[in-house]
Amino acid sequence: MDLGRAVDVSGFGVDPSATCGDGPSASTGDYTIATSPDGTTWTDASSGTFTSDDLGRINLVTPVAGSDSVRYVRFTIRGNQTPGFATSCPGGSYAGCSYSDLSELEVYGSPTP
Repeated sequence: MDLGRAVDVSGFGVDPSATCGDGPSASTGDYTIATSPDGTTWTDASSGTFTSDDLGRINLVTPVAGSDSVRYVRFTIRGNQTPGFATSCPGGSYAGCSYSDLSELEVYGSPTP
């Protein structure tokens, strides 16, 4: 995501819910948010795991690094919420066997002076 200008990031808002009619198992589970001042050099700002308790709402994620002068943000879904993915898929009936979704990513902060 290109923010259009440098921003000092204070946090991210994430709704990890599945979209497009996919079941909740396709919702984001494990994730990494990386930031960059130039689109070339990236810093992992945050990583973690969302659970079913996090679905259907914006969850505040606080950066632990890479929050100053951010121009670009990259959100990587590292895993979804399919229970027992390794044993449930392939051929499983869970939406997460075929899809991984994210509903919304927000970036909070103020323009870098």
